[in-house]
Amino acid sequence: MNPTPRLSAASLCSISSLMAPVLSLALGLSFAVVPIRASADDDAPKDIPTELQAATTRAEFLGRQMYLHDRAAWLATDAMLADERMKPLQSRLGGWVTEPTAHGVRTIFVSRDETPVRLFEIEVDEGERLSEATLESPEPLTAEHRAQLRARETIRTRDFMQCAKQYNAVSMPSAEGLRVYAMPAFERQGLYPLGGYHLFRFEADGVTIADSRKFTNSCITHNETASASADGAKMVGGMYTHLLDPQPTEVHVFVSLYAKLPLTIVTSPNKSMWRVHKGKIEYLYALP
Repeated sequence: MNPTPRLSAASLCSISSLMAPVLSLALGLSFAVVPIRASADDDAPKDIPTELQAATTRAEFLGRQMYLHDRAAWLATDAMLADERMKPLQSRLGGWVTEPTAHGVRTIFVSRDETPVRLFEIEVDEGERLSEATLESPEPLTAEHRAQLRARETIRTRDFMQCAKQYNAVSMPSAEGLRVYAMPAFERQGLYPLGGYHLFRFEADGVTIADSRKFTNSCITHNETASASADGAKMVGGMYTHLLDPQPTEVHVFVSLYAKLPLTIVTSPNKSMWRVHKGKIEYLYALP
């Protein structure tokens, strides 16, 4: 699936920035290209260390949820913009929220009124099939919807490291309140930002930020456009160093679900090699 349509959703929540250099290689970056030994034995996944199993499972779950909500938002945006019935309503658009359903994720586009109302909503299932759209539903937004809108507006005004001209946001309820991810938009086919992702944990009201974290110290991009070298060797994946966690994070999982080629991640805290591909995290080996 071509990820480029995510830009249409991003246009509703854009944050200006300068595009950082691609594939930077320097000390202190949370991602950098690194050399890796090649061996058939090394490529076989090993048992994930016991102390990292829970964090790895959580990263896989959260990364997939990020992907499902993000994918639903851009597919819904394309459907909304293509719907002739929405043309007289587009001037009233003020944003959107997503929510899980029994079959997938529903995206609800709302007005920018002081008390927002539903303008367009549509559901995307696991197979990327869209339901029939509902326009101007009289059903009021829930407290959770309103919290999402407040949280999105809050992060729009915050100063944080940005690695794209436009940003998307994914918000998901959690036991602690509301998780909101600020994510750089995919601006070109085959280029997937790995830097510039941030997580903001809000209280349930969507106003108070309980805590936040960055996932990288700088900007870098997983580049699949240079698939072959001058001598004809084909690119088989990207290799990056991650400084901030002992295992790959939900960001790696999220990117892997869009990217065609696997990510090989070296986690600096424990000098370990991992592979992340199509949402699955595999432990390869500890570096000597």
